[in-house]
Amino acid sequence: MTETLSNSSANGRATAPHKVSPRGGRAGAAAVPASPSGARDLAGMRSVLDDLPMRVMLCDLDLTIRYVNKASVAGLTELAAYLPIDPAAILGQNIDIFHKDPSHQRRVLSSADNLPVHSLIQVGPETLDLNVQAVFDEDGAMCGAMAS
Repeated sequence: MTETLSNSSANGRATAPHKVSPRGGRAGAAAVPASPSGARDLAGMRSVLDDLPMRVMLCDLDLTIRYVNKASVAGLTELAAYLPIDPAAILGQNIDIFHKDPSHQRRVLSSADNLPVHSLIQVGPETLDLNVQAVFDEDGAMCGAMAS
């Protein structure tokens, strides 16, 4: 399934819509070659993720949490009494710590064909709107998952 999105340019005017592939990139888009400023670009992207108001967590294929943005830490801190671990210590932990029976999550996250997934999960008094998508490397291979 491919959905159509439209963007706004820097001046606020709508730009032409583009197709988004199930992997989250533009359908039919060519790979962007590495640039000499690639490290700077990655640092800029990290800054964007860090400051997003949306909660974002990334795990690798071993389901080890490799990234947690500020909004995730803040949101999880509010729910700390209902979590098995201090939110400040989540980075580097396996996602299994959040599940009574991790086999279901392990099966779902074992293949990009099973993603994206949307569910509502109860954490203490809060209902969280969880969206999980595959993350792909520059060669198109699944290299992890993003929860938001």
